[in-house]
Amino acid sequence: MALSLLVGCSGDNARKVELGEKFTLAPGQSASVAGEQLKIGFVEMTGDSRCPSDVVCIQAGDVKCLVDIAYKGTSRSLTLTQPGLSGSPDTDFEAYRIAFDVQPYPVSTKQIQPEEYRLTLTVNRAGS
Repeated sequence: MALSLLVGCSGDNARKVELGEKFTLAPGQSASVAGEQLKIGFVEMTGDSRCPSDVVCIQAGDVKCLVDIAYKGTSRSLTLTQPGLSGSPDTDFEAYRIAFDVQPYPVSTKQIQPEEYRLTLTVNRAGS
């Protein structure tokens, strides 16, 4: 299934970005890192249990989004998880460190529609 999703994300419509450049994807969009054999596609949100910013909660919750990553001819699906009320977390993938942030942050008076989510990423070489 991940391969079929990547075919839709990894075509010529993939946005070109540089290492270290912050970029934002909506669900269904993808980006290719210039000079690297790396493409990232934002597939969908898989869950958002973050405590709304205007409510007091016992737990902060988290938000999860599914991305497809194509690297050197192979593909892999990866779930990025951001704890509620935190800064931008990061994850390592192969030789890269990927920092990410999911917006918008929930408020109790508005339900976020799936197409409204945005995933902001920065890709760097691990250790740099």
